[in-house]
Amino acid sequence: MFTSLMIVVLSGAALGLGVRSVVVGTFEGSPTLLFVLVGISSRITGWFLWAGIVYILGTKIFGGKAGFRALLRGMGLAFAPGILSAFAELPVVGFGLLIFSMFWIFAAGLLAIRETQQFGWLKALICNAIGWYPAVVGILIVMMPISGPPSLD
Repeated sequence: MFTSLMIVVLSGAALGLGVRSVVVGTFEGSPTLLFVLVGISSRITGWFLWAGIVYILGTKIFGGKAGFRALLRGMGLAFAPGILSAFAELPVVGFGLLIFSMFWIFAAGLLAIRETQQFGWLKALICNAIGWYPAVVGILIVMMPISGPPSLD
């Protein structure tokens, strides 16, 4: 469990650094530590939200066999590709890496759900999609106040 938590924390720190590097001109006075802490807290919140929704759907509706801790462990490991978020500042490929890491997390989470719940791909995909969406929206909601609203320029 500790390994999964550390991966989520590192992924959150990378998210905070990536967001900080992209919006540094918008919030010049904001300390980097603020971005890192908000990134970490948003990833941890998203992790618990995603795992909680998957646990309820998977065990109560689809008859999965995993406990909540087992799901947390497996889905925490799925956040490892989120470390790519730290490279969001790279010209041309940075934003693409950020998006790629999100979909890689989705795919790794799908595999974690399938293995821990011990059911087929379709049930795992349904649980994953329903649980992943609120987690990603939650991360965006938490990160928006420090990164500012998107501009329409």
